Amino acid sequence: MEFYNSTMINKEVLQNNVVLISQQLATAKSVAVGFYFLSAGSRFERESMRGASHFCEHMLFKGTLAPDHALSRHDIAVLFDRMGGYVNAFTERDDVCAYCTFPALPGNLHRAFSTFCSMASHCSFDPQELENERTVIQNEVASVQDDAEESALDALAKKVWPCQPLGMSITGSIDDVASLTREALLDWYNQKFVHGELVVVVCGAFTSSEYEDMKLLLEALPVHASPVPFPQQKRVLTSATWSSGFVFEKDNRFSQCQLFELFPFKMPLTHDQLSVLSVLNALFGDTMSSRLFENLREKNGCCYSTCSFMTCYEDIGFLAATASCDKKNVVKITQLLHGQVTDLLKNQPTDEEIQCAKDHLLGEEFLSGEDMESLMKRNLRHYAMGLELYDTEQVCASIRAVQKNAIITFIKELLSDSQRTFFVYGPSLSKKQQKEMLCQIM
Repeated sequence: MEFYNSTMINKEVLQNNVVLISQQLATAKSVAVGFYFLSAGSRFERESMRGASHFCEHMLFKGTLAPDHALSRHDIAVLFDRMGGYVNAFTERDDVCAYCTFPALPGNLHRAFSTFCSMASHCSFDPQELENERTVIQNEVASVQDDAEESALDALAKKVWPCQPLGMSITGSIDDVASLTREALLDWYNQKFVHGELVVVVCGAFTSSEYEDMKLLLEALPVHASPVPFPQQKRVLTSATWSSGFVFEKDNRFSQCQLFELFPFKMPLTHDQLSVLSVLNALFGDTMSSRLFENLREKNGCCYSTCSFMTCYEDIGFLAATASCDKKNVVKITQLLHGQVTDLLKNQPTDEEIQCAKDHLLGEEFLSGEDMESLMKRNLRHYAMGLELYDTEQVCASIRAVQKNAIITFIKELLSDSQRTFFVYGPSLSKKQQKEMLCQIM
């Protein structure tokens, strides 16, 4: 067992290769549990299995056939409802996660843990439940296609990682979902969920006897794939290749234009680099007082939505500036959006901007320190990125330690024209508009 710091974050690799990360907080009134199936994300799917991981994520909740813990779909729902808890799951490009949060009352942790263990090893894939869920997922795909922002992000991924697994839709298309057979899904589930790399993260109030009970339940699972010691080894065999340039993609279903200016960066990051990037993102576009929000929305009133965000995968990450607007303002928004990127290079962040960004991040971290789900997800994020498992005090210390020179150096390295992608998604634009937009950023 590896103990990381005074707040009792520890990591233990069990005899069946399951990794158990736990953070014990005696004053908490709740517990959060996350079962992370690494290497089960959409980027690991072959072409004939598009959407399989997301489909399996849904089927986790549709009943189990565990010899000592068989559960119907209704049983699973009632169990968490009666706790007053919250249960959900998500599929990303790198992994799949099933998670729950519930009151730290006697018996709840055992019930939740044993249920998740059953879901992780003995899903029934009942034929009727599967067909019902197929329709549900196809409706989910259709709802994403009706959402301008979601559609833009899917289209963006395909443009920056063309013909690559990382650029493919997480859910697959409606036709992809229709083509997945029960046999193929069961095989994928057995490969990626029952025997794939599994990391279980628990945060909150629990006793030493409850910890031992969790270990016993996990050690009863089948043997899983050995933990990948990232970054010394990688789960991804072929790293994604970034495609730069200026790209228009027409979709006349929507009235708003979605604009993105993106800059890739290398992975993995250190804790110090992650803190520098977080401060930069906060002052650039992730807060109400940030440069993007102040200049595009507040001062010029040209758009409702604008922000920056960062995304990290195992082999690549990017920082993005984005805004949405109607067609008549698209040239002006392009000028303003790119102008703020250029201004970062010409006019370095002020001490006040940096301190404001730090204070914002520190406040978020203190709030997250009281949220067991946030702590659970942070611990997994640090583990998956190959970082030491920092507690709230250590994360805050890393943020406070960020120096102005480090931010300026990062900006100069990041905002390279040779790697930049400018992506516009939405209704058709005139040739004049496109030419004027190109002139703004060239």
